[in-house]
Amino acid sequence: PLLVGRGGPVDDGTWDYFFPHAEKTPESDDADARWACAFNLPGILRAGGKARYSSLIAPVVEALAKDEDAFVRAQVAKSLVGMATEFGARDSAIHVVPLLLTLLKDQAPEVMVAVAAGLRELCPLIAPKGIPDSACAERMAGAVCRFIGSIQGQHTRWREELNAVEALGQSVGCFTGPVVQGTVLPALLHSMGSSPQVALAAGTAFVRYLRESRSAHLRVDMCNKLGREFCRSPLFSKRLLFCRLCVVVLEHFSRQFFRIVFADAVLELARDPVPMVRCRACALLPMLKRCLRLPTGDQTLLERVKTALDTLRQDKDRQVAAAVALADEGMREAGLRQGEKDPASEERLADEERVHGAPLDRKVSGLSLGGGLHALGQMPKSSTASKIHKSPAAG
Repeated sequence: PLLVGRGGPVDDGTWDYFFPHAEKTPESDDADARWACAFNLPGILRAGGKARYSSLIAPVVEALAKDEDAFVRAQVAKSLVGMATEFGARDSAIHVVPLLLTLLKDQAPEVMVAVAAGLRELCPLIAPKGIPDSACAERMAGAVCRFIGSIQGQHTRWREELNAVEALGQSVGCFTGPVVQGTVLPALLHSMGSSPQVALAAGTAFVRYLRESRSAHLRVDMCNKLGREFCRSPLFSKRLLFCRLCVVVLEHFSRQFFRIVFADAVLELARDPVPMVRCRACALLPMLKRCLRLPTGDQTLLERVKTALDTLRQDKDRQVAAAVALADEGMREAGLRQGEKDPASEERLADEERVHGAPLDRKVSGLSLGGGLHALGQMPKSSTASKIHKSPAAG
């Protein structure tokens, strides 16, 4: 630890005095000594500098990463963040990523916990924005997604899965389009069926990746997939998640995009057989009203929103009744603020029209890949949103 504060490599005399002790530590019978060496790996790297790493420091690190004691290997995993900070993104791709890939395969619980906890910091360090074409970023994405797949369904490993999912969420913009579409999004979709905490984190990351994507087809197709697999799911937990993701979509997309793509789904969930889902959908109705183009347009959709709320007022469930009371207040507030422009939403709309084309209503309609919510023949077809699922055009 004394070497960490020096701010750079030490002179040859100091290094020759110090390093032989560290070099012999992996061979020690004392597990505490090996653990201490693993703890100090970032300091050893700083003291030795990058020039000494490959020939002198790397063998020590690799030996500790294969140590028989799981706590030593776990400490190596924790030290990767400090080492990546010392190396920088380019050198980390050469030296840190292979270590991470090895430790991600380690099945010892202590190592899995340590690796997962460090992923949230490691992913942005190793695959930062600005180099999305990096082969390092591609290997990172694949390794993290395989790690997530290896622990899915293990109820005692939900914290590790949550950390890995959040690591992907913090790496938005770091991966190429094919990697996102072929590796990251499928992994996040699978995690959206995990525990509630993991599912919400995965869903939030999923929406953020869609927002970052410059592929209009991918955006609309994945929104349709959300509708088929979550809004229409026989599992009420997935329908609840869909309601929560609607709020996330509103935070990352424009009001117009939400109105076009999600309006019908929200109105459908207001008639859900499960009271808890109806409560969540009820809370979305005032948000939907703020997305309408009033008083010049969307009058039909406004009437459907009011009809849905009138139906919910007759609901005998107490929780639904309480949700309706809050929704009534939200509807009145939405009415008072009707016509106010949301600068953030306008900015997102301008970006969406650069991706999809303008006007958004017509361009998004033509980009549907088919098989959306309305393909199941159960969703009302009178609103604007139905257009995106009916068009045979593939763009």
